[in-house]
Amino acid sequence: MVTVFIAASPQQFEQAIYAEKFAREAGAEVLNPVVSLPCHLAPCCYLPIELAMLEASDVLWLLPNSMGNSAVASCIHYARAQHITIVLNEQELVEELNKYDYNEQMMMEGVK
Repeated sequence: MVTVFIAASPQQFEQAIYAEKFAREAGAEVLNPVVSLPCHLAPCCYLPIELAMLEASDVLWLLPNSMGNSAVASCIHYARAQHITIVLNEQELVEELNKYDYNEQMMMEGVK
C-alpha cells in the first residue's frame, strides 16, 4: 500500500482533514502530522517526528499555501533529497497512486 504524507501548516487543519479523507478513499495509507500529533509538545519536538513520518512515506502531498511554514519547507527539502514524490493536488495524487497500483499488479502477475 502506498503511504501519503500530508504537508500542511497548523492553520490548515480543515484542509488537512479533507486531504487525509481523499487520500484514504483513493486507497492510500495516510500520515498527517497536522491532525495526528498532539499540540502540547515543545516546538522543537515536531520536526524530527514529521521527518520520521515522511521517511516512512512514498508520496508527499503539499497542500496549497503551506510553503510559509518552516517545517513544511524542511519536509519538502527532505522529500527532494530522498526522492520522495511530491504532488500538489488531488489529480496528481490519483495519477501517482495509479502508478503504484500498476506496478503492484505487474509484479503480482509475474509471480506464478
